[in-house]
Amino acid sequence: MAVFQLDKTKEADQYLEAAAGCKKTGDCVQAAEQYRKAAQLGSAEAQFNLGQMYAEGVGVAKDDAKAFVWYLRAAKQGHVHAQHKTGFFYAKGRGVAQNRAHAAAWYAKAAEQGLAVCQCNLALMYEKGIGVAKNFAEAFKWYRAAAEQGDAVAQYHLADCYEKGKGAEKNEEEAVCWYVKAAEQGHTDAFFCAGRCFYRKNDKVNAAYWFRKAADAGNQVAQRNLGVMYEYGDGVEQSNAEALRLYRLSAEQGYAPGQLNLGAMYEAGKGVAVDLNEAGRWYQMAADQGHAGAAAALYALETDDLTEVFDRGVDLLNAGRSSEALQYFIRVAEANDPDAQFNVGLMYSSGIGTKVDKPEAAKWYRKAAEQGQPNAQFKLARMYIEGDGIEEDMAQAVRWFGAAAELGDAEAQFSLALCYVQGSGAAQNVPQIERLLQQAAQSGHKLAQAIVEGINGHLAEHEQQLVADVRNVLDYLKKHL
Repeated sequence: MAVFQLDKTKEADQYLEAAAGCKKTGDCVQAAEQYRKAAQLGSAEAQFNLGQMYAEGVGVAKDDAKAFVWYLRAAKQGHVHAQHKTGFFYAKGRGVAQNRAHAAAWYAKAAEQGLAVCQCNLALMYEKGIGVAKNFAEAFKWYRAAAEQGDAVAQYHLADCYEKGKGAEKNEEEAVCWYVKAAEQGHTDAFFCAGRCFYRKNDKVNAAYWFRKAADAGNQVAQRNLGVMYEYGDGVEQSNAEALRLYRLSAEQGYAPGQLNLGAMYEAGKGVAVDLNEAGRWYQMAADQGHAGAAAALYALETDDLTEVFDRGVDLLNAGRSSEALQYFIRVAEANDPDAQFNVGLMYSSGIGTKVDKPEAAKWYRKAAEQGQPNAQFKLARMYIEGDGIEEDMAQAVRWFGAAAELGDAEAQFSLALCYVQGSGAAQNVPQIERLLQQAAQSGHKLAQAIVEGINGHLAEHEQQLVADVRNVLDYLKKHL
């Protein structure tokens, strides 16, 4: 029996060699026939190759069903590439009824043998829950295995896992590393993602490099992002002309933020002559897609009255349409209106109409505070005390509490008094403490009234404790300072 099997293997090898010779001479019909003879003798390599010829219609009439039969025979013998093709045909329903569970099973067999494409395919099925139960840890494992073999698609998805914490802890450094590896192999989505990660790391040079790669590959978001960088000279040499070109590329692909930016360039005459009709046209295109910022820009363009735009924002806010309201306030805030700037800061700080973004909130509070908006001054001071979105700085907190206190803000007067009581950001100063507490009390601040006038009212337990602590410190300071 062993001798007979050996003879069959030797005969199959001869047919394989003959098939290879036929392919070299371009006689694909004869090559298919030689593969068939070897395949019928049990050669997995011949079965796989015959499957390939049926799948591609080379040397035989294209026939997916026959291709699948031969792939399956080879796959059952452990032929790794046949296992891949069997899984693929099951996944797509080519030559056999679609069965994603079977597809995952065959991909798993090839993945265990180290075939990178199947490791990546299996990972994707685990990530999406296709043919198998969703399992991010398994997805991460197989993406990693394929990525380490240099598979660009797997490298991209592995980076995504690290960036979003899917199957592994979030790790921005690892995410950037794998996005770059994929991008260096020409993965166009990785171009954009690498740029985005570098921008978050404040590496504007690399961000611009990868955004440019993505923009050149036609990515509309990258075109818009790079346009913003050129418009404001952010990591690149400022160029309205280049910003305009990039915005136009993005806008012409129908990307609403790009249309908004292009409209703004026409409205402001940046890189192009002022053309309000053209500005309105692009704003309208973006607004028609539901872009709230474009709707606000269009409204402002048509009314030419920022007070009306602000009031429209208030109306939208009261109607519960906070994300739209935010865009109207931003429009007025960008025209340097301090009340609108305060509203924008408050909405970013509280997550009203947008996700919470404390650094962005601090930016807008500061703009309003520098124009003398007392509420913004108070909020900015609180952020400095808490290190919330900005670096903790008690001296800056005292500065902005002081500015708001001078404008009569009772909360600021009381908070500044506490800073003096604690010696935080300013030296302890009894006259200042008494003056500020008196001012706050006169404005109706209940805790200040409790300290100065002994009016406890309906104070909560923690408020009563604060009043007692301040009185004790104040008594101590009067005796020892």
